[in-house]
Amino acid sequence: MVLEIFQAINSFHLYT
Repeated sequence: MVLEIFQAINSFHLYT
């Protein structure tokens, strides 16, 4: 799902 990927990217942004 696109939402699943979007959430993953959101988490990555916080990790950076």
